[in-house]
Amino acid sequence: MLEVSGTGLVIDITHAVVEKVFQPSEGASMRTGDAIKHLPSGETWTIAAVSPNGKEIVCCGWPETIAPVFDCRVVSEASDEEHRELLDQVCKLNDLRGSWARSTRDAITKEQA
Repeated sequence: MLEVSGTGLVIDITHAVVEKVFQPSEGASMRTGDAIKHLPSGETWTIAAVSPNGKEIVCCGWPETIAPVFDCRVVSEASDEEHRELLDQVCKLNDLRGSWARSTRDAITKEQA
């Protein structure tokens, strides 16, 4: 809710902001290898994988930590080479990170075909 000072107007902007954040292009802009700032914790994480629906990320390291993309901001983008190398490594994992990474790899392969 946003109250416009002195006017008595209260505007509910929450829904509009959440919809904007969830646009596929925004989720797609985060990818494996990018460094992100997790806003609630203030920590900087490296993305292991982005969920197939683009709404969540899972970070490298332990414990396996998942966060909604709207809680994260990219602070440093991985180069294409860094992205491919880390994606290949994460694809070998037998956990959620590996599953999401394989989905990403399969989608890239499909686009290139």
